[in-house]
Amino acid sequence: MEIIVNPEIAKKIQNACNNINKRLWICSPFIGRLNSIEKILGSIMLKTNIDIKLITDSRNKLDNDSLIFFKRIGKIREIKGVHAKIYIFYNVSIISSANLTNSAFTKRQEIGIYLDKNETKNILELYEKWWKESVEFDFNIPLSKSSKSHKTSNTENRDNDLPNRWQIPESDDYNFRNLQYFRDYYVFLSRYNDFVEKYQSTKRLWNIPIYLETDCFLDYLFHHDKKPSYKYILSKPRNLTENKKIIEIQKYKEYFKKYIKSLGHDEQKKRLNIRNHINNYLSVNEINNLTHDRIEEIIGYFNSMHRFAINRKRFLNEKNNSLFEITKNWNNLLHGNDNLLIRMQNCYKNLKYFGPSSIYELIAWVFPEKFPIRNRNISSGLRFFGYDVIIYG
Repeated sequence: MEIIVNPEIAKKIQNACNNINKRLWICSPFIGRLNSIEKILGSIMLKTNIDIKLITDSRNKLDNDSLIFFKRIGKIREIKGVHAKIYIFYNVSIISSANLTNSAFTKRQEIGIYLDKNETKNILELYEKWWKESVEFDFNIPLSKSSKSHKTSNTENRDNDLPNRWQIPESDDYNFRNLQYFRDYYVFLSRYNDFVEKYQSTKRLWNIPIYLETDCFLDYLFHHDKKPSYKYILSKPRNLTENKKIIEIQKYKEYFKKYIKSLGHDEQKKRLNIRNHINNYLSVNEINNLTHDRIEEIIGYFNSMHRFAINRKRFLNEKNNSLFEITKNWNNLLHGNDNLLIRMQNCYKNLKYFGPSSIYELIAWVFPEKFPIRNRNISSGLRFFGYDVIIYG
């Protein structure tokens, strides 16, 4: 047993997450912002096949992005009135006063006990008992409590007047530290999905994967009918309540409906055909048969390659990227076994003139049921509807 205090608590948690290969079980009544949790837990977000569990209390105001992140990588349950803070890393653990929040690790005087393998056995048994006694987390409760989306938890709001005593240390994990343009992807995805949920609160316009429809909608706002979202490339997001977001989305959805009727062609069919066409070339069974002509045809559908036409020529130049390198990196990006963020970063690092927007477009066209397109058009549209997302490029 070892008594630890800040900033050593955060470092112990980080080191344990970097070396973990089986289990991460957390109990924390308050959950802070995702960007802070990513720093605290470090490389755990990049690992696969880890048993991740979180016990919390939905009566507290919890960060929506963080909840969706935990739901994506593990399981969440709740015990009303839980007050314990427990961090179990396979066969070692920390019992602490520190919630999983930024203020706990940067502002508050927290203390904890680090337990070794033998000492952790009793904590494991207790956690398993609590897990059985817990109930499934109701995602509707914290979402409905927030009058404005993506606010910090009550405990962090309470600590605004406390000085910063420490910085959360940077992770020692190389892959995590070098994610560059992809580190905030889960934040983007959770906010995009919140937008999609509101978009679907009235009848869908098309019978295709939802992300293909919402991509066209947000692209429309950027390019057509007075381009209402265009200025949000540089402007901060609008300050809209949750109800106002729904009203605005439905208002512009009606404009969009009139616009697609005026096109004179079936935009829905066009997008579905593109999706099917790209999928035929990039399926597991076909991707190794790629040719330069097929690659040129595929990227011809990418907005990113039209915006910077010179990059399209540079990307296709065999002196910059051989057919073998493109095939290998696209195959790993789309069908590899590593964490998606690592695969995206490796593709960005290994292929010249194939930037983040192109990477996001590629995975979105191949897997439109799972991933949306992410580029400045889309992010500007999200900002127009009040979502705080980063715009690259």
